[in-house]
Amino acid sequence: MFKIGIKHIIRKVAWKAKKKTIIQILLSRCRKNGIPEHGRFTPKEIKQIILQTESNIKELSSSFMDPENIGNYQNAYVGLIDLAIYRALKMNIESSYAMNLVSDMMW
Repeated sequence: MFKIGIKHIIRKVAWKAKKKTIIQILLSRCRKNGIPEHGRFTPKEIKQIILQTESNIKELSSSFMDPENIGNYQNAYVGLIDLAIYRALKMNIESSYAMNLVSDMMW
């Protein structure tokens, strides 16, 4: 029972931190890698990416392997979120640029 509660907290805290990171990273980035003429991500676009990421998290969670160890769980769940972000981003931008953005978010 205790581990279930901790895992729930990990999911909430991890997603909250990642949402904040998505906003911070994307507000300062161009829509196309290194091409400022295409403009930056708008708050509306970022909100859509966050909503799509949430949907991706739900979809990916169905096949999530639930590690017993809390530390492993946290790392695996954050990886799931990163994959969900990548999938949301690549719907709107090049796959390689989406990968670069997610790797920046991981730092």
